[in-house]
Amino acid sequence: MKNIVIKWAVFLTAFLISLEVSAQNVRVSGVVTDALGPIPGANIMEEGTTNGTVTDVNGKYSISVSAKSTLVFSCIGYKEQKIRVGTKTVLNVNMVEESKMLDELVVVGYGVQRKSDVATSVASVKADEMKTFPAGNVADMLRGRAAGVNVTSSSGRPGSTPSITIRGSRSISADNAPLYIIDGSPSSATEFSTLSADDIESVEILKDAASQAIYGARASDGVVLVTTKRGKAGKVEVNYNGYLGIQSLWRNFDFYSPEEYMQLRREAKAHDKGIIDAREISIAEALEDEVMQRVWASGKFIDWEKEMFRNAIYHNHDVSVRGGTEKIKVSAGANYFDQQGMVVTGSGYQKFSLRLNLDFEIAKWISFGINSSYAMTKQDREDGNFNDFITSSPLAEIYDADGKYTKYINSEGNYNPLYRAEHYGREVTRDNYRLNFFMDVKPFKGFNYRLNTSVYNQTSEDGSYKDSQYPGGGGTAVLDESRTQNWLVENIVTYKVPIRNKKHQLTLTGVQSVDHNGSKSIGYSVENLPVDKDWNFISQGEFTGKPRRQFNENNLVSFMARAQYSLLDRYLLNVSAVTVPAVSEKKINGELSRRQLLPGVSIRRVS
Repeated sequence: MKNIVIKWAVFLTAFLISLEVSAQNVRVSGVVTDALGPIPGANIMEEGTTNGTVTDVNGKYSISVSAKSTLVFSCIGYKEQKIRVGTKTVLNVNMVEESKMLDELVVVGYGVQRKSDVATSVASVKADEMKTFPAGNVADMLRGRAAGVNVTSSSGRPGSTPSITIRGSRSISADNAPLYIIDGSPSSATEFSTLSADDIESVEILKDAASQAIYGARASDGVVLVTTKRGKAGKVEVNYNGYLGIQSLWRNFDFYSPEEYMQLRREAKAHDKGIIDAREISIAEALEDEVMQRVWASGKFIDWEKEMFRNAIYHNHDVSVRGGTEKIKVSAGANYFDQQGMVVTGSGYQKFSLRLNLDFEIAKWISFGINSSYAMTKQDREDGNFNDFITSSPLAEIYDADGKYTKYINSEGNYNPLYRAEHYGREVTRDNYRLNFFMDVKPFKGFNYRLNTSVYNQTSEDGSYKDSQYPGGGGTAVLDESRTQNWLVENIVTYKVPIRNKKHQLTLTGVQSVDHNGSKSIGYSVENLPVDKDWNFISQGEFTGKPRRQFNENNLVSFMARAQYSLLDRYLLNVSAVTVPAVSEKKINGELSRRQLLPGVSIRRVS
């Protein structure tokens, strides 16, 4: 009897537990939608568990969960929602778009668009991504940041500007360089290289023909759009950013060892004498030079790689001040960069830049701004090339008794490349400034008129000299001076057409632009300079030949129109056209005029 009672008690307990569990578990179903309809592939998870499911192609789902649980609804591009189940068996959820993702703005030609509405091929690189690769040139910071964008170094010298190609090379003879636009003003690779990464907000790269068409033929190799940082309303922020680094050779050159060099001389001597076996040539006969014999006997060989390279120090400093009110916003920054060259024969690069951006709001319907920048760079360059070091004999003496460089490394009259570099100097300096003024007028909703003007000036000086002690002929100097002056006037009209049906969106843009570019350069060469005089004393030498002079001037007057249409935020159409009714180029040898029409069309469906 006792056993029967125990069995019934256990059975009833298990039955009650099962009833309680079944009462706590419910099956919830429903449909997940957004403003346009069902959302397939949305995630539904029971919070705090691994129990979950996804919606089907019709946005429907079904899941068994605890009545006390909370369901988490999530999908890429939408805000996450949490709903407590309770007694509900049907939960229909309307997802809200994540504005931070879908409304992210991307700079395109003459305007901005939501990233989700861009119908053309545009790659965006943020400043925070660029600064992960410290470099003196912002072009180097773009390496590997955008698909189809190749950054190639022209040389290893500090301050050298790398070349950027977008989607490969389009011409054999041209330089295939993209068009640079900084804060709405056409620029150049030189000005782009002087920017500080701390002053850059973002870099957009226009890669396809449809996005490039609005800039005409000059954008045939792509466009690099640079937007600098601006002040924001709020407390004034003062920031400092700096770093220090060391550059060193990452792999060794394959120089001849003393033994290999000696063996090559034996084989050369044997060949001259018609001897088959080079071992018949003695070391003394192979090393006829007394200096070589002395170095071979002492074992004090020259390691040209060690003599040529060093661990180079570079450092960067950025100071910025940003802030303002609702009416006035300020962004100011200063940058200093200094880089030693790894070649001991005199290479290095220094850069100093200033930037000031101001925004003024006079009224709700009118505002204006000023962008100003100044940059100064100085680049020191070494003499000769690496072949002088690579081909030099390790059996050499490069220092005299006083520890100074010898003129010759042996008795055969081979010049010491270190001595030659000591009596050579070359310096390239550039100064450039830009002043940009713009004004926005918004007389009614959806309409914006912008007047954009810009003035740019650059001066450069490239001077080199060989003093009287320079081996092979010294006392010479070369000086090249150049100046570039550009100005721009643009009238830009943008109109968002009011359409009651929110499914349709239409934006019209029209641009009239006048762009003037001019450059002048002159160069001199002299000989018989006094001792220890560089290119700054070029007038004290005897001029050789005629001065070199170049002059170039062109004016560009263009018109652009663009229509951007969106249906249901999914179907996008972009139509643009540029006409250049008058292009004139003036050179020393004549004048040239031409006309061109460049259309561009792009269609995209957002899935």
